[in-house]
Amino acid sequence: MSRKVVLIVLSGLIAAGLIAWSSYEWLDKGDQLQKSENEQGEAEDPPSAAAGDSDEKEEEFTEESRAAAAGTITDEDLEQYEKEGLNPFKKKVSQDELDDYHYQEYIHGMTHQKIKASKKWGFYEIHPKRIEWLLEGLDKSTKITTENKAVYREILSNWKEGDFSKIDKEHNKIWRMQDGTVGEATGILSTEEEQQYIESMAN
Repeated sequence: MSRKVVLIVLSGLIAAGLIAWSSYEWLDKGDQLQKSENEQGEAEDPPSAAAGDSDEKEEEFTEESRAAAAGTITDEDLEQYEKEGLNPFKKKVSQDELDDYHYQEYIHGMTHQKIKASKKWGFYEIHPKRIEWLLEGLDKSTKITTENKAVYREILSNWKEGDFSKIDKEHNKIWRMQDGTVGEATGILSTEEEQQYIESMAN
Protein backbone atom coordinates (compact mmCIF):
# COMPACT_ATOMS: atom_id res chain seq x y z
CA MET A 1 0.00 0.00 0.00
CA SER A 2 1.46 3.35 -0.99
CA ARG A 3 2.30 6.03 1.57
CA LYS A 4 -0.35 8.30 0.01
CA VAL A 5 -3.11 5.72 0.57
CA VAL A 6 -1.96 5.15 4.15
CA LEU A 7 -2.08 8.91 4.84
CA ILE A 8 -5.58 9.18 3.35
CA VAL A 9 -6.82 6.25 5.48
CA LEU A 10 -5.24 7.67 8.64
CA SER A 11 -6.69 11.11 7.93
CA GLY A 12 -10.12 9.56 7.47
CA LEU A 13 -9.85 7.65 10.76
CA ILE A 14 -8.74 10.77 12.67
CA ALA A 15 -11.57 12.81 11.15
CA ALA A 16 -14.11 10.11 12.07
CA GLY A 17 -12.75 10.01 15.63
CA LEU A 18 -13.03 13.77 15.99
CA ILE A 19 -16.60 13.77 14.68
CA ALA A 20 -17.57 10.96 17.09
CA TRP A 21 -15.97 12.74 20.07
CA SER A 22 -17.63 16.06 19.19
CA SER A 23 -21.02 14.35 18.89
CA TYR A 24 -20.57 12.71 22.29
CA GLU A 25 -19.66 16.04 23.93
CA TRP A 26 -22.61 17.77 22.29
CA LEU A 27 -25.07 15.07 23.39
CA ASP A 28 -23.63 15.03 26.93
CA LYS A 29 -24.00 18.81 27.26
CA GLY A 30 -27.56 18.53 25.97
CA ASP A 31 -28.36 15.93 28.65
CA GLN A 32 -26.85 18.13 31.37
CA LEU A 33 -28.80 21.16 30.14
CA GLN A 34 -32.05 19.17 30.11
CA LYS A 35 -31.37 17.89 33.63
CA SER A 36 -30.65 21.43 34.82
CA GLU A 37 -33.85 22.77 33.24
CA ASN A 38 -35.91 19.98 34.82
CA GLU A 39 -34.47 20.76 38.25
CA GLN A 40 -35.12 24.48 37.86
CA GLY A 41 -38.71 23.81 36.83
CA GLU A 42 -39.39 22.25 40.23
CA ALA A 43 -38.35 25.06 42.49
CA GLU A 44 -41.28 25.26 44.97
CA ASP A 45 -41.41 21.70 44.60
CA PRO A 46 -40.56 18.97 46.95
CA PRO A 47 -38.37 20.75 49.45
CA SER A 48 -34.72 19.75 49.44
CA ALA A 49 -31.42 21.29 50.36
CA ALA A 50 -29.99 24.01 48.19
CA ALA A 51 -26.78 23.34 46.26
CA GLY A 52 -23.77 23.48 48.52
CA ASP A 53 -25.69 22.75 51.71
CA SER A 54 -24.40 20.12 54.09
CA ASP A 55 -25.63 16.53 54.17
CA GLU A 56 -27.34 17.42 57.45
CA LYS A 57 -29.46 20.07 55.73
CA GLU A 58 -30.21 17.70 52.88
CA GLU A 59 -31.58 15.28 55.44
CA GLU A 60 -33.32 18.10 57.27
CA PHE A 61 -35.95 19.07 54.74
CA THR A 62 -37.72 16.65 52.46
CA GLU A 63 -41.32 16.01 51.53
CA GLU A 64 -41.27 13.22 54.12
CA SER A 65 -39.99 15.53 56.85
CA ARG A 66 -42.90 17.90 56.29
CA ALA A 67 -45.27 14.93 56.27
CA ALA A 68 -43.80 13.67 59.56
CA ALA A 69 -44.61 16.99 61.23
CA ALA A 70 -47.95 17.46 59.45
CA GLY A 71 -51.42 17.19 60.87
CA THR A 72 -52.83 18.59 64.07
CA ILE A 73 -50.08 19.53 66.51
CA THR A 74 -51.02 19.57 70.18
CA ASP A 75 -49.27 21.21 73.10
CA GLU A 76 -48.46 17.69 74.31
CA ASP A 77 -46.73 16.94 70.98
CA LEU A 78 -44.65 20.09 71.30
CA GLU A 79 -43.71 19.23 74.90
CA GLN A 80 -42.61 15.78 73.73
CA TYR A 81 -40.48 17.30 70.96
CA GLU A 82 -38.80 19.51 73.56
CA LYS A 83 -38.07 16.52 75.82
CA GLU A 84 -36.46 14.80 72.85
CA GLY A 85 -34.26 17.84 72.19
CA LEU A 86 -36.19 18.79 69.06
CA ASN A 87 -37.57 22.13 67.97
CA PRO A 88 -41.33 22.75 67.44
CA PHE A 89 -40.94 21.48 63.86
CA LYS A 90 -39.60 18.12 65.09
CA LYS A 91 -36.03 18.92 64.03
CA LYS A 92 -32.71 19.32 65.87
CA VAL A 93 -32.02 22.90 64.70
CA SER A 94 -31.91 25.30 67.68
CA GLN A 95 -32.88 28.98 67.64
CA ASP A 96 -29.30 30.23 67.51
CA GLU A 97 -28.60 27.92 64.54
CA LEU A 98 -31.49 29.22 62.44
CA ASP A 99 -30.56 30.81 59.12
CA ASP A 100 -32.45 32.12 56.09
CA TYR A 101 -32.82 28.59 54.75
CA HIS A 102 -34.66 27.42 57.88
CA TYR A 103 -36.95 30.45 58.09
CA GLN A 104 -37.93 30.11 54.46
CA GLU A 105 -38.63 26.39 54.88
CA TYR A 106 -40.68 26.76 58.06
CA ILE A 107 -42.69 29.83 56.99
CA HIS A 108 -43.25 28.43 53.52
CA GLY A 109 -44.39 25.10 54.94
CA MET A 110 -46.86 26.78 57.29
CA THR A 111 -48.43 28.91 54.55
CA HIS A 112 -49.53 25.75 52.75
CA GLN A 113 -52.24 25.25 55.37
CA LYS A 114 -54.11 28.32 54.16
CA ILE A 115 -53.21 29.02 50.52
CA LYS A 116 -54.59 27.95 47.15
CA ALA A 117 -51.90 26.73 44.75
CA SER A 118 -51.63 24.32 41.84
CA LYS A 119 -49.05 22.28 43.77
CA LYS A 120 -48.18 22.04 47.45
CA TRP A 121 -45.77 19.56 49.02
CA GLY A 122 -46.70 18.90 52.61
CA PHE A 123 -47.12 21.52 55.32
CA TYR A 124 -46.31 22.45 58.89
CA GLU A 125 -49.43 23.26 60.89
CA ILE A 126 -49.57 26.85 62.07
CA HIS A 127 -49.33 26.86 65.86
CA PRO A 128 -48.81 29.82 68.25
CA LYS A 129 -45.76 28.14 69.84
CA ARG A 130 -44.15 27.64 66.45
CA ILE A 131 -44.72 31.28 65.56
CA GLU A 132 -43.36 32.48 68.93
CA TRP A 133 -40.33 30.19 68.66
CA LEU A 134 -39.44 31.59 65.24
CA LEU A 135 -39.92 35.18 66.41
CA GLU A 136 -37.61 34.58 69.37
CA GLY A 137 -35.08 33.00 67.01
CA LEU A 138 -34.82 36.24 65.04
CA ASP A 139 -33.18 37.84 68.09
CA LYS A 140 -30.90 34.87 68.87
CA SER A 141 -29.45 33.90 65.50
CA THR A 142 -26.70 35.88 63.81
CA LYS A 143 -26.96 33.89 60.57
CA ILE A 144 -29.97 35.69 59.08
CA THR A 145 -29.52 38.59 56.67
CA THR A 146 -30.85 41.89 58.03
CA GLU A 147 -33.10 42.50 55.02
CA ASN A 148 -34.70 39.06 55.20
CA LYS A 149 -35.06 39.26 58.98
CA ALA A 150 -37.43 42.21 58.55
CA VAL A 151 -39.56 40.16 56.11
CA TYR A 152 -39.78 37.17 58.45
CA ARG A 153 -40.59 39.39 61.44
CA GLU A 154 -43.40 41.15 59.59
CA ILE A 155 -45.00 37.87 58.46
CA LEU A 156 -44.68 36.15 61.83
CA SER A 157 -45.92 39.23 63.70
CA ASN A 158 -49.02 39.29 61.50
CA TRP A 159 -49.65 35.65 62.29
CA LYS A 160 -49.07 36.15 66.01
CA GLU A 161 -51.87 38.74 65.91
CA GLY A 162 -54.10 36.25 64.07
CA ASP A 163 -53.87 38.17 60.79
CA PHE A 164 -53.68 35.75 57.85
CA SER A 165 -55.37 38.07 55.36
CA LYS A 166 -52.18 38.38 53.29
CA ILE A 167 -50.86 34.84 53.67
CA ASP A 168 -51.04 34.16 49.92
CA LYS A 169 -48.85 37.21 49.25
CA GLU A 170 -46.59 36.23 52.15
CA HIS A 171 -46.23 32.76 50.66
CA ASN A 172 -45.24 34.21 47.31
CA LYS A 173 -42.70 36.54 48.91
CA ILE A 174 -40.92 33.58 50.52
CA TRP A 175 -41.45 31.44 47.39
CA ARG A 176 -39.68 34.09 45.29
CA MET A 177 -36.78 34.17 47.79
CA GLN A 178 -36.43 30.46 47.06
CA ASP A 179 -36.56 31.08 43.28
CA GLY A 180 -39.87 29.23 43.02
CA THR A 181 -41.36 28.52 39.60
CA VAL A 182 -44.11 26.03 40.47
CA GLY A 183 -46.82 26.37 43.12
CA GLU A 184 -47.43 30.12 43.26
CA ALA A 185 -50.28 30.99 45.63
CA THR A 186 -53.41 32.14 43.82
CA GLY A 187 -55.64 32.85 46.81
CA ILE A 188 -56.62 31.84 50.34
CA LEU A 189 -58.57 28.74 51.30
CA SER A 190 -61.93 29.06 53.00
CA THR A 191 -62.18 27.73 56.56
CA GLU A 192 -63.82 24.58 55.23
CA GLU A 193 -61.19 24.08 52.53
CA GLU A 194 -58.41 24.59 55.07
CA GLN A 195 -59.88 21.96 57.38
CA GLN A 196 -60.25 19.53 54.49
CA TYR A 197 -56.62 20.10 53.53
CA ILE A 198 -55.37 19.47 57.09
CA GLU A 199 -57.42 16.29 57.34
CA SER A 200 -56.29 15.03 53.95
CA MET A 201 -52.64 15.54 54.91
CA ALA A 202 -53.07 13.87 58.30
CA ASN A 203 -54.50 10.69 56.75
